[in-house]
Order: sequence, then structure tokens, then C-alpha cells
Amino acid sequence: MKPFLLALFTLTLLFACTKSTKKMFKNIAKYETVQLFVIDEFATAPEEQNANETYLLDYQIFNQIALTDSQQINIKSFVTNSENYTDKMARTCPFIGQFGLSFTQNGKVVRMIVGHKNCPKCLVSDNELEDGKILDFLDGGFVVQLSTY
Repeated sequence: MKPFLLALFTLTLLFACTKSTKKMFKNIAKYETVQLFVIDEFATAPEEQNANETYLLDYQIFNQIALTDSQQINIKSFVTNSENYTDKMARTCPFIGQFGLSFTQNGKVVRMIVGHKNCPKCLVSDNELEDGKILDFLDGGFVVQLSTY
């Protein structure tokens, strides 16, 4: 009986994570502001962060890239399209950040760290998720697109 309950609990947890992630991405389409940042490759532990620096999900922000309205729409369109992600854990490469994204509206924020094109993943978190969730992109096209901004 215990293995069955454990399997049922795990399945329920996975469904809940998928459902909350889908809801978060659906909400991004409605958010007014998209910000794009160039960030450090690796996260900095909170106790090691410099008070004079700005961080996004513990990744130091080096600079912000100004986006036009059409670029913001393109980014939201890509991020909210579930066909750009794989639901399987496709890559075992280490996560190395390259860009940070912030989507905001009415005090709600979704933050995303986008990895290098050689290992296209993203770490995403919103106001409701305690820990970030890592998702795999199907390919590195999105990272290449962000590099052109």
C-alpha cells in the first residue's frame, strides 16, 4: 500500500507543478513590462552578495538592455508558447546563465534566468514559487534571438 501512495503523491505533485507552471506562463502574456538583463554566468550565494549590486534570482545583473514594444511582445510570445519547451529533462549539462528576464504587472513578478545556447535551459520563478523551476528549451534559438537585442 505504501508504494502505491508514494506513487500517487509523486504523480499529484508533478501534475501540480506542471499546472502551476502553465498558469504562470499564461499570465506572462498579460504582463505589461518585460525587462532584459545581461547577467553573471553563476548565481551568488545571498550571504556573498554585494549590497551595491543588483541581483535577479541570485545572478548579478551587469546591465539592462532596452527593449522596444515589439521586442517585448516577441519575448512574451516565445516564452508563453509551450511548444518551445520539452516536458522531459532533456539536458544534463550544467546550468550557466546568460540573460535574465523580468515580467511585471500590478506587483506580480515572474523572473527567468536563460542559459547559454549550448545548453538552452531556463530557471523560472514567480511570487508564488518558493524555489525556481528549471525548464529545457527545444533548442538554442531563443538565446540567439536575445543576443541580437
